[in-house]
Amino acid sequence: MRGNGCYSAIGRTGNAQVLSLGNGCVTKDIVQHEMIHAIGLFHEQSRADRDQYVEVLRQNILQGEEHNFEKYGLNFIDHLGQPYDYYSIMHYAGTLFAKRGTETLRPVASARAKGIKLERRRVMSAIDIKKLNIIGGCPNS
Repeated sequence: MRGNGCYSAIGRTGNAQVLSLGNGCVTKDIVQHEMIHAIGLFHEQSRADRDQYVEVLRQNILQGEEHNFEKYGLNFIDHLGQPYDYYSIMHYAGTLFAKRGTETLRPVASARAKGIKLERRRVMSAIDIKKLNIIGGCPNS
């Protein structure tokens, strides 16, 4: 659907799945990101254990976009036995939904010391592919 913005419901929601690819959304990485939502995966930084890996800089989030930085419990998001993935196509870049010149997310100090940066990911990571294989019933692929 050509709606306003880039979004999809998470997982199967019934007979028809609404997936919006508005202006600026028709790029390979964004289409993959939204399709992966439709398959059932959440944003990586929404995981229950995210505070061990990233800091959310709430004061820098654009008004009205705070919901994009919610954290969900293990009863809501299944990590599928996979570790936190800074390189996931489902992980936000550090400046997404940020006030000009600021960050909304940054790796914790120990990860920054290792050179990890939160940039827009243009391809699925190995862990993204592993999760999709698990959901698809091919866990050993």
